[in-house]
Amino acid sequence: MEGSRGLLNDMGNGEILILGIGTAGSRAAYYLYQRGELSCARIHAVDSDEGQLETLPTLHTILVPPPPSLPVGIAAEQAKQAFLAALEEPLADAKMLVVVTCLGGNTGDFYTQFALEAARSKEIPTFTFAALPHAFDSEEYRNCATQTLEILKAQHFFVITLDCAQFGQFFPDSSKENAYAQAVRWVAETTIGYMKLFAQPKIDTEKRAAMHSKSKVMNFDEMPRGIFAGTYPTIIDNQNLDIPTYLRLNLAINEKQL
Repeated sequence: MEGSRGLLNDMGNGEILILGIGTAGSRAAYYLYQRGELSCARIHAVDSDEGQLETLPTLHTILVPPPPSLPVGIAAEQAKQAFLAALEEPLADAKMLVVVTCLGGNTGDFYTQFALEAARSKEIPTFTFAALPHAFDSEEYRNCATQTLEILKAQHFFVITLDCAQFGQFFPDSSKENAYAQAVRWVAETTIGYMKLFAQPKIDTEKRAAMHSKSKVMNFDEMPRGIFAGTYPTIIDNQNLDIPTYLRLNLAINEKQL
């Protein structure tokens, strides 16, 4: 491990750990961090390119060794163990792990699997949001993404894929120059949509019950009939259905059901 650094990214209680893996994944993580909509999440960027990580100010980043040419062997094992050592502290308090990445790149393909395996070993639920290559990407790049996806699915990891080859043509700007930036945004916005509910602060049911017990009990018996005083009450099934009385009685019923 070449190093890791963390700055101002202590959000909420850290119940959800979000890892942006690879250069594109790290940029998606930074987008999530800037949006600030996943309030009870800790967001980390993982990349082997130190220069890219330096473009993500105030975000907690983890610098990992460059992925080896082969996924097995001494170099691969050393890189894996260095990464797992860096994950020990972030995973310690996590109740859920979310990985955001773009498959096809060396760093994302190599380290995503190890992050998911580490979470599984601690019985932490995981999601992966992964963009697939564009139609104009090289065949080698697309093949790497396909192979990585097959490996993740074979290990029964839950992967939500965003197929840029199929849907990139519908991006607001379909030019090649901006395609990757829009893929990053697509991954980030999808992550927000799926995870926002999970990232909301938990409701303290005991505190809420205590507040209800101390609240003033209102009397919802028959109320003065106001403008209806000069008319006969509307009685249906032995109930007074004059609007003021009806609304108050039904409010009382609904309050009891809660």
